[in-house]
Amino acid sequence: MRTRIRNFFELNENVKSGAQPTPEDLEDLSGQGCRAVLNLRAPGEEGELADERERVEALGMRYDRVPVTQRILTPESVEAFGKAVAEGEKPLFVHCGAGNRCSAMWLLHRVLNEGAPRERALEEARTMGLDPSVERPVLALLDEFGKNK
Repeated sequence: MRTRIRNFFELNENVKSGAQPTPEDLEDLSGQGCRAVLNLRAPGEEGELADERERVEALGMRYDRVPVTQRILTPESVEAFGKAVAEGEKPLFVHCGAGNRCSAMWLLHRVLNEGAPRERALEEARTMGLDPSVERPVLALLDEFGKNK
């Protein structure tokens, strides 16, 4: 898939991720066969497209939101992310502001929801651009959330 989206990454043939898309990026995604968009940004977050849902749906794609911030990153949000990835229409484009939350959620999802080996999921997240400054806190959450499963 060709795109101008910052930090764009193809996780696999069905799931792509990146930073906040512009209206033109959404049109490009739709034109290239993307069938759904999953927004990880909190409502009203600075830089968010205020009418993203309407734009996505007008292009014939499904729109979902799982808000993720440090304050609201919970086992339930990881489960909701996993459900959206597993059950959503494909190909799916997942985004946040810059792409870092996408990589963190992918790491948590792969281990907690899919049972992937921790090191493999961590390497995938690093390839996606997991910021080194949040790697340790995300791994701590992985341990904490894993105990609650």
